[in-house]
Amino acid sequence: MKGKVITGIVLTALLLGMLTLALNIQQVKAESLPLISVNPQAYTAPLGVNFTIRIDVTNVTDLYGYDIWLEYNSSILNHTAVTVDGPGQVAPTNPAQRVTVDKSVPGTIKHSCAFIYAMGAPSFNGSGTLAWITFNAIGLGKSALQFDTYWTQLFNSTAEVIPSMLDGSVTVITVVQTSVQVAGENYPIIIKGNVSITDVTVTTSILYFTTSGPTGVAGVNTTIPVGLNRTSIEVFVDDVKLTQPPFPIITTNGTHYFIYFEITLSTHNIILQFGPTPVGGISIPVNKLALLAPYIELTILLAVAFMTVGYVKKRKRNTEIIS
Repeated sequence: MKGKVITGIVLTALLLGMLTLALNIQQVKAESLPLISVNPQAYTAPLGVNFTIRIDVTNVTDLYGYDIWLEYNSSILNHTAVTVDGPGQVAPTNPAQRVTVDKSVPGTIKHSCAFIYAMGAPSFNGSGTLAWITFNAIGLGKSALQFDTYWTQLFNSTAEVIPSMLDGSVTVITVVQTSVQVAGENYPIIIKGNVSITDVTVTTSILYFTTSGPTGVAGVNTTIPVGLNRTSIEVFVDDVKLTQPPFPIITTNGTHYFIYFEITLSTHNIILQFGPTPVGGISIPVNKLALLAPYIELTILLAVAFMTVGYVKKRKRNTEIIS
């Protein structure tokens, strides 16, 4: 009986040891697989700005060429350039030792690089950057940067390597910078959002702007210096005050306030109040007055016309009395 118990303990220990070894082997295998990734994995770009992302590879052995197929939303991003040259590049630094082919089309990056053995190109081992891709942010919204898993491949000097892949994304937003002077000091203000932002006007008490865009929910984040705030911060959407919860969410880092809120599109007039209300209430911003200009001109013309008619009638009556 005692021998059976000892045998059972030994068998259990052996099984646990084998299981641990198997798990360790699996972990080593998982960690040793090459990984192609978008870097940074998530990026926020202002509308109209050029920016560059990297395609990196980690933990690769005997790399001798690669194909990159990366899909994106062509209504949000426009691809402008691809290069394999830069800090930490994987491709041979001598252009004579490599061949690159780019057949990119709107919506898909198609880029290949092969090392030339006959020109003495060395294989690559370790981690580095396969390519730098430059985009222009042409539309608001979020675009995935997604690898085509069939066409994206790594090659070694003898056979094909199947890599793991890590997709990324780019969010294009509007960034508007303005400022206001108070007591001779300039205070910069920044408005960001995944929505069009126009008619921006700022006074010593309020920030006014218009948001517009397709249907959906948009987030707006405004940064103002702490020194500019002289009362409780309030946000009005179409003259309706937002009350928590959930919005506005107001945080600070000690030097700036960050005011975040979300709206359901399409077009809204936004007022962010950070100073005391002027006597007589919040005045119409200059840009709004510009919108009213045609009506103001018409009113003035009508007033002048009535005054002219009245003057003519009065003069005619006076003439009749003299006669």
